[in-house]
Amino acid sequence: MQDALGAPRIQANTDYTVRARCARNATLSQGTLHIHLYGASGAITPPACKLTATQLTTTYVEYTAQLTAPLTTIPSDLLLRVYADGTPNQNGQFYVDCIEIFPTAQP
Repeated sequence: MQDALGAPRIQANTDYTVRARCARNATLSQGTLHIHLYGASGAITPPACKLTATQLTTTYVEYTAQLTAPLTTIPSDLLLRVYADGTPNQNGQFYVDCIEIFPTAQP
């Protein structure tokens, strides 16, 4: 996992936390927003941040969750995935602003 300039974002043997500002529009009443690491070639922890439509408000709130326990090796196909499932209702929208990944020991 790298940033836009190719610098690594995840180092081996380091705990990481994710911080994100999330909200929903007024019509969203069902569904779940997920933010987590994914690598098809390696076992990655379950979704770090799972927020249901009912947990979110129509104004942005900052949420923090453990992104991953220390990984001994970093999969070459590691991705940060942000997606919704649970069939969000028609015209319902999740909003995500400012996702930050940082070493847990150094917030």
